[in-house]
Amino acid sequence: MNAIIIDDTQTAIDNLIEKLQKYPDVNVVATAGTGEEGLEMIMRHKPELLFLDVELPDMTGIEFLSQFNDQAEWPCYVVIYTAYSDYMLPAFRNKAFDFLLKPVDDKELDTVISRFYEERENGKADVAKDEIVKNNEGKLLFYTNTVDFRLIQIRGYLRVLLRPRHACLGGCSCRMR
Repeated sequence: MNAIIIDDTQTAIDNLIEKLQKYPDVNVVATAGTGEEGLEMIMRHKPELLFLDVELPDMTGIEFLSQFNDQAEWPCYVVIYTAYSDYMLPAFRNKAFDFLLKPVDDKELDTVISRFYEERENGKADVAKDEIVKNNEGKLLFYTNTVDFRLIQIRGYLRVLLRPRHACLGGCSCRMR
C-alpha cells in the first residue's frame, strides 16, 4: 500500500519513515515539504495512506485537508500528525482518519495502522460516515460527521434517536417532533 508523508521537517519525515519500515506492505512513495508540493505528489501517486503535518510553510494541514477533500477521487486515509494537540478537533471535523502526536509513539502508530487495515478490509473508505460503536462496558460511542461526539451509559433498555433539528412548530404531519 502506498503512503505519502507531508511535513516541512526532514527529521520528522525520516523518523516516521523509519517507524513505518516495521510494516512491510507500507511503501512510502513520496514525501513533500509544502502543501502545494504535497497536493502534486498525491495527485500523481494516489496513495491509500497520507501522513500530514499541520504546520506547513504555505498552508495549514487543515487548509490542505479542505483542498484535498475537494480533489480526491479515490479512498485515501489521512492521518494528521503534529506536536500540537490543539489541532485534533479541527482535523476530525475535516474528515481526518486519525491523529498522531509527535514524537510518534510506536503503540499509537500500531493502533493507527491496525485501524487502517480494518477499515480498508471492511471497505469503509468514507471516514465521515456516522457510526455507532459499542464497547464491553455497555457504553455506546456515536461518531458523527456533524462534529458531535456523545458517550452514553446503557442501563436496561434504552432507545436513542439521532435526528437533525426540526424547524416545524407542530402544525405539520411529519414525525420529526
